[in-house]
Amino acid sequence: MALLTVNYRSQSLHRNVQFMVYLPTDDSRIPVQPPYKTYYLLHGMQYDCTAFPIQTSIIRKAREQGIAVVMPSGENSFFTDHDTSSNRFETYVAKELVEATRSMFPLSHKREDTFIGGFSMGGFGAMRIGLKYHETFSRITTFSAAIHFYETDPVDVVFDEDQWIGGKAQTEHTDINPRVLATELARIKQDDPSVNVPAIYIT
Repeated sequence: MALLTVNYRSQSLHRNVQFMVYLPTDDSRIPVQPPYKTYYLLHGMQYDCTAFPIQTSIIRKAREQGIAVVMPSGENSFFTDHDTSSNRFETYVAKELVEATRSMFPLSHKREDTFIGGFSMGGFGAMRIGLKYHETFSRITTFSAAIHFYETDPVDVVFDEDQWIGGKAQTEHTDINPRVLATELARIKQDDPSVNVPAIYIT
């Protein structure tokens, strides 16, 4: 087993960032050889890349399945691109991190071997990124995902949603809203059956 902490200079975020990587190596219960299937796993609000290895059984599960897990730190960004050039977390995860980890480690480049998931805030990010970059990710998993903000009255939100997402009225009909992405992808799939749509698991 290899659990690595990587300090990395991000071009999308214009600063040094940290992420963790689990590689199954030779201790997997399922005999597996590289390139490895890969699961990009996004943490919840107020956490960082250390949350999953410390607080969950993700390493045991990954070892059982023989897959690699990449766990980035996303601050409290909801893994979206914000106004400033130093807070482009969607671009970082969906493009830069995938490319960087594939160059650093023996990870599969195949869509069918590349998955994304997340908890709470990270579930929101995983749903958006998985739908928007559906040619990269074949599966989306969300756990207690915060994908409900556009379905509720703003007064029911327990923190100021204007600060993290640009305001409900301003973003409700943009691709910040997962419903917009899902609806658009369904339309595209209807017009072109060959378009890849991720399998989605929500709990």
